Amino acid sequence: MEILYKNQLDTTTQLDIASGTLTQENIFTRDQKMQYYTSGYNDDATTASITINFDQTTSIDRIALLETNWKDFTVFYDGTTANTFALTSTGSTITSDFSNNSETSLYMAATTVNCTSVTFDILSTQIANSEKAVGMVVLSSKLYDFDKIPSSKGYKPTIVPDEVEHKMADGGRRIQRTTNKFRGSIKLKYISESFRNNLYDLWNDADDFIFVGFATMASWDEVLYEVVWPGKFDFFTYSDDAVATGFSGTINLREITK
Repeated sequence: MEILYKNQLDTTTQLDIASGTLTQENIFTRDQKMQYYTSGYNDDATTASITINFDQTTSIDRIALLETNWKDFTVFYDGTTANTFALTSTGSTITSDFSNNSETSLYMAATTVNCTSVTFDILSTQIANSEKAVGMVVLSSKLYDFDKIPSSKGYKPTIVPDEVEHKMADGGRRIQRTTNKFRGSIKLKYISESFRNNLYDLWNDADDFIFVGFATMASWDEVLYEVVWPGKFDFFTYSDDAVATGFSGTINLREITK
């Protein structure tokens, strides 16, 4: 589990793309029903490019792709194709140059790069000659790593719908659902004082951040959400009522609106 800084991609003015401008907001907006896709690039011999520009030099060591159909693609920085990222996560490549990707979601951990832009060059798709598509791109860097993983009973990720239930004349039910939002609670015990202090700084900042749960470059369930931590901070409690055992408490996560 990791806590990341905000996504460094959050506005269309950062994007330099040749195709698909009508759906470009979907590149940084989390909605499983919506994707960015190209128009007229449904040819595996034609490369589509997405460049994200930063206002200033920015540290990047985490790259996530959600709901994508990319097969042959390269991720590089500062406009130079040779500037691939050195990946530290286990996967099909140790660089951000993929030739035969079959995953629809990838979470890439990389050696930190300070850069002013990141580019995705996409050549082919998993179903040949399709429009190039992706549900969300995340460019960020790690803020905190969990030094203690919760038990299965202590980790409760939930998708909560915003919906209206209608009772019909015959007694049946219909629902009208507008959005689904992530909500999670993470109960931790026996954490160190330094990790407790990091969590307090995160809570006290009262700003949004990215929560990532058990991410990999293969068979990842896409638990990555931009969230806030509302409510109380209760990690001043000693575990088992003993000072030497560390601290216990609960992290409450609520997905932000876009």
